[in-house]
Amino acid sequence: MRTVDAEKIVIERYPEAEAIYSLARKKATWSTTEKLAEAAIFLFTPFVNGLKQANALSDLGIYYLVEQNERQILVRVAKFDKENAVEEKDITGQFIGMEYVVGKDKFEKFKEIKKRE
Repeated sequence: MRTVDAEKIVIERYPEAEAIYSLARKKATWSTTEKLAEAAIFLFTPFVNGLKQANALSDLGIYYLVEQNERQILVRVAKFDKENAVEEKDITGQFIGMEYVVGKDKFEKFKEIKKRE
């Protein structure tokens, strides 16, 4: 699924949303072992940021922040699901500013796809 298709799904699913942002997902914290592995990968292979790339491939979902009725909803659209599965998690009051950390993932606002009216 292309990002444009995922955006259409989210806009259609949340027509009452005041704002919708596409999000970039990154790993929030790296353990010492992961940092050492990253250094070894960098020194002994042609791969730069090998663990970051592996982390990106571990979850191919497309993420959005939907602001609707004074709620903030973290929405994930499955990238390879033919039925356009949408998962959501209410995170009201937790996404402050440009980033939000949940578990091992950090989400950063990437682009506003629906503006406040």
